[in-house]
Amino acid sequence: MAYRTTFRITFDEADPAGILFYGHVFSLAHRAFEEMVADAGITWPEWFASKEWTVPITHADADYLAAMPAGRTVDVEAAIAEMRESGFSVVTTFSLDGAECARVTTVHVFVDLATRKKRPIPEEFRAKLQQGA
Repeated sequence: MAYRTTFRITFDEADPAGILFYGHVFSLAHRAFEEMVADAGITWPEWFASKEWTVPITHADADYLAAMPAGRTVDVEAAIAEMRESGFSVVTTFSLDGAECARVTTVHVFVDLATRKKRPIPEEFRAKLQQGA
């Protein structure tokens, strides 16, 4: 199961040709990820302000398949692609009129703040994230 939403490509996100500037696809993917986490029942302080761990993105890549013009609304789907002991990957796809425009893959890893080493995903988060996977 995937988290689905829509985003309108805004004027300030466009390049001079009037299409989404390539770097903004990562911001939009992260916005979808934040919404997916909230939709899974995890609060902002639980995820983004923990005193015990942090969850940095250790890898991100994007495939650009078609233009996303400013003023248009794109369909966005974010889903957990793979779960591991300490991390997981998310694939976010952007579609316009049923055609895929871009695909972003991010890898997130739980890190203990005290040791700065990988740590297992807390079980309550794993369960909530897998419900949406």
